[in-house]
Amino acid sequence: MSWIILLFPFLLISALIVSSLIGRLIFRRRVAREVNGLFSAASPGSVVVSSDWQELPEPLQRYFRFVLPEGQARIGSARLKLAGMMRADKNKSWMKIESEEYVSCHPPGFIWHAVAKLLPLLWIEVCDCYYGGKGEMRVLLMSLKKLAASSGREMDQSSLLRWLSEAVMFPTALLPGEHLAWKPIDSKSAKAVVRNGELTASAIFYFDKRGAIRKVVTADKYRDFKGKPEKAVWIGYFHNYQRKSGILVPTEVGATWKLPRGNLNYARFKLVEIDYDQPFPY
Repeated sequence: MSWIILLFPFLLISALIVSSLIGRLIFRRRVAREVNGLFSAASPGSVVVSSDWQELPEPLQRYFRFVLPEGQARIGSARLKLAGMMRADKNKSWMKIESEEYVSCHPPGFIWHAVAKLLPLLWIEVCDCYYGGKGEMRVLLMSLKKLAASSGREMDQSSLLRWLSEAVMFPTALLPGEHLAWKPIDSKSAKAVVRNGELTASAIFYFDKRGAIRKVVTADKYRDFKGKPEKAVWIGYFHNYQRKSGILVPTEVGATWKLPRGNLNYARFKLVEIDYDQPFPY
């Protein structure tokens, strides 16, 4: 019996590891199915011409001349890898994150799959998505135990705004169309109004002299605060533009919540890889 007692901790740990790995496989297969569904609805577009933006506010015209090469086709889908850090609060530690994201430009949609490794055999897995006009977030410990889940109209709206702000990574999605309209403000900014089904939200984009988008600000987004949605001003920052597949995109991004309790800088990411119109998972 003594050898059974000695082996019990080892067997318990082994069973936990195996079950976690199985859970991770099931989680990733679900994500892969959702990605295939997302991409099946995405539609590629025609070649972009200058007349597509000639009626837009001046900073938008500057932007498209800056980022798009001659003869660029409208992007139907994108997939990208991002690496960075996130934290839930000023008093919380930063967590290293590795993520993959899959995007449909028309209609708007994305699936973000992220992993935060806490210890060699301890991790958190996240799936944040906007698909079929609905937003949802799932957070699991070791791909098994649900830590958090969010859905509902506030999540739908916030997810649609995430798609809009991240469209700087797939710029032809920022051309006006069925889901997006622009309103002029001044020579350095313009207001985007995004619509999808019954959802409508807006954000202000800020441009530098060359035309690069440097900042996006919206007051229509929600964050989770003590288990409930809290509306707050959200700011996204974009830096270090580089050419990827002929298109200029930011390779460093950050995000901040502007709160009554003080600003919370909660996300910093670098672009590792991006592909356009490769409609299948990594």
